[in-house]
Amino acid sequence: MQAPRDKPRRIKGQILVARARDAWVPAWPQKIRAVLALCGDRYVSAKRISQVILEDYGLTFRLFRLMNSAFFSVHRKDLVSVRYMVVLLGLENLAKAVSKAHVIRPPQRIVPARDIGLFVIARGVFSSAIASALAEELKINQEKATVVSMFRNMGEVISAIVIPDIFVSATKTPSGVIDEVRFKRACGGYDPEGLGLELARYWNMPELLQLAICPARFNLKMRGVNEQRLLLLADLARELILAGLLKGQGTRRLDLAKMAIMDECGIEDKILDNILFDAVRNFPKRHGFFYRLLRSQGLFNHIFPGVAL
Repeated sequence: MQAPRDKPRRIKGQILVARARDAWVPAWPQKIRAVLALCGDRYVSAKRISQVILEDYGLTFRLFRLMNSAFFSVHRKDLVSVRYMVVLLGLENLAKAVSKAHVIRPPQRIVPARDIGLFVIARGVFSSAIASALAEELKINQEKATVVSMFRNMGEVISAIVIPDIFVSATKTPSGVIDEVRFKRACGGYDPEGLGLELARYWNMPELLQLAICPARFNLKMRGVNEQRLLLLADLARELILAGLLKGQGTRRLDLAKMAIMDECGIEDKILDNILFDAVRNFPKRHGFFYRLLRSQGLFNHIFPGVAL
């Protein structure tokens, strides 16, 4: 019989939301230093700074919470472009905002039960890399594709940060594939997507991101064709990663995810494999730690069986 102390701690939905409202996603220290260095260059372009920010979940999250707060967004609803946010803030204010970011302190030895937040952040960052690569192939807005795909799992990221013990108890794998029934039972009826949507509304996040975080709650057909495609790419990239993390159990699911991407993008399997392979190959250059985390769970080898990655 399981000892009482080993049972997952339960939490009421209202308490969970109240605690989560104060949560911040930590940022990678190298990315913080890179942005601060760029802010010291008066000739730097907003595009260059935004590219670095978009490589980091915590910095992107911080900028969206800041710029969509009541102070900034009274006359600027649905602000989605990071590049535009950089222009609005200016280098001095951006440097102040970035310098206050919470910092990821990578542990010497990864323990999934303790460091589950890092695994889930890694998933979001890799998902954004896949969506960006697909957007480039389709010649649609890469910046929006990156942002929408990154925030697709925001509810899971915040859950893993705020209630890591409950999150671990409700996952099927160390890297955080959620058993929603178990999670809801422990969290007063909330699932990660529902929590993410509640927080996105509280933080005044753009409607497009609310749609991405919890697509099941909305009628996506009411959106424009380009936005529908962005949302679908985010969902498909997330599904591909989840299927890859399930390994043997997810082989069929992985095949279906790849087929759905090929159908949506109108590309053949060889082209998709090339896009995904390039995304995997380029990932460790910018995200070495997250690459090692995901590789330790066999993600890349499952997506490309028999290929050394």
